[in-house]
Amino acid sequence: RMCEPCEPGPPSPTGDPGLAEYPAPRWEPVTVDGKRKRRCLWPGCGQDVVTMKVHWRKHTGEQPFACTFPGCTKAFSTAGNRQVHERIHSLSKPFKCSFPDCDASFATRGNLIEHTQRHGDVARFQCTTCGAMFKTQSDFGAHVRYHNNATRTLCPWDGCTRAFVKK
Repeated sequence: RMCEPCEPGPPSPTGDPGLAEYPAPRWEPVTVDGKRKRRCLWPGCGQDVVTMKVHWRKHTGEQPFACTFPGCTKAFSTAGNRQVHERIHSLSKPFKCSFPDCDASFATRGNLIEHTQRHGDVARFQCTTCGAMFKTQSDFGAHVRYHNNATRTLCPWDGCTRAFVKK
């Protein structure tokens, strides 16, 4: 006998044998800041969401939106995430830096935000191991992985001796 949230649900819409059975979406209505939402009852989740169908894909692994670029095998849980990804292939970079004398542009808003943090003088992230300071969370994260002896990958170009920490 299984608990109610773990009872087998319908077969995976993706046909993935690893997702052959998963719990049917279970939720309860809630009001958060005056807005009607649904609270996910997946064990250990409890997130309040507007669209349960999209949220449920986090638990099932369903990714029905495949990249349309020939040869790319990536797939996504939302059409919007696929659209952002496909900018990489099209080389579209609609997010432009507004700092004077900087003509950098980016495929995603997140990359623009990280770039603009590099323009500033404030280092907001400090390593608790060595005290080093970093302007961006990604630079800080790479530094922490270095301390944690994360796997290092050598650059594949002939003659290059640079190594990168895997995420």
